[in-house]
Amino acid sequence: MRDASVRRMSEGRRCMTVPTPLARSIAILLVLITAGCASDPSDSEAARTLPNVAPSRQVASGTLQLANSRVQPMYRERLTVDLETVVRVANLDNVGILESKQRVEASHGQLEAAAASILPVVGPGVALFHLQGVDINNLGILSAANYTTLNPAILVHWAVNPGQVYFDVVASKKRLLASGQQERSVIMQTVQTAALQYYDLVFAQTRVAVAREALAEAEELLRFAKKRVDAGYGLPVDVIRSQAALAGRQQDLAVAVNGFYKASVALASTLYLEPTVTLVPRSHALVARSLVRADLGIEQMLDLAAQWRPDLESVRSLAAAASADTNSVIWGASVPTLQ
Repeated sequence: MRDASVRRMSEGRRCMTVPTPLARSIAILLVLITAGCASDPSDSEAARTLPNVAPSRQVASGTLQLANSRVQPMYRERLTVDLETVVRVANLDNVGILESKQRVEASHGQLEAAAASILPVVGPGVALFHLQGVDINNLGILSAANYTTLNPAILVHWAVNPGQVYFDVVASKKRLLASGQQERSVIMQTVQTAALQYYDLVFAQTRVAVAREALAEAEELLRFAKKRVDAGYGLPVDVIRSQAALAGRQQDLAVAVNGFYKASVALASTLYLEPTVTLVPRSHALVARSLVRADLGIEQMLDLAAQWRPDLESVRSLAAAASADTNSVIWGASVPTLQ
């Protein structure tokens, strides 16, 4: 019974064994086919044309005049900027953008590593042997010996699972696509943050200008109150009230200047400039601009955002990569490796 079972097992192994040259040829053919199919059609999403939601022409809807607020620099340096300069500088040396670009390069390397898994593993080696003393010659006689042998060797091992290689390549491509989408998302968020901080700086400058005008009016009211008292037509209490109002306007000006300095420091930090540099808006007037068409409803804009936002696209790509990883594990566990 034992001999019969051993015979059946050996026959089963012979039936499942594929000749080595044939197995390698089949594996190479399957890998080439799967590598060609690995360019998933959904990868063309990166080359899709974004929908145009900008208005065909700008309609004048209002202008904000920026008066000279005469804000002194916090330290010594003062720099005037506009929105175009802020957007350009925000894309130069931002750490978040540089980090996202490095993640894209790392994804490229992972894709190349996944595609290179079809190549054989080459292991070179060198064996050095030295003998000094007594050795047995070919005739079996002990004799004195003193020699050194150098034996170079190389080991080539080739093993591939076509299905596992295919899904590894698909997962790597999905991660590469997701890293590119995350890079676009980081750029958009950086530009958005810099633009909002620029408008905060403009608003802070406007508040300083308004506080200066209120301070000038309070000073004028105090002067009139004093003249009325000197002429005998006013009361001393009017002077006291005017002085209190003037003190309140001075406090408002100090708070507005402090807010301007805070907005300047926040924008300088986003642009990776020295916080000691005081940024001042260069424009003398801001014109309201329409960013989207007026005929787009809130539902349409939400649908476009859910479909085209890069951060949401990267999440979908990472989910597809996780699905490909699952299929790769299933293929690696259920399908034998060809070697």
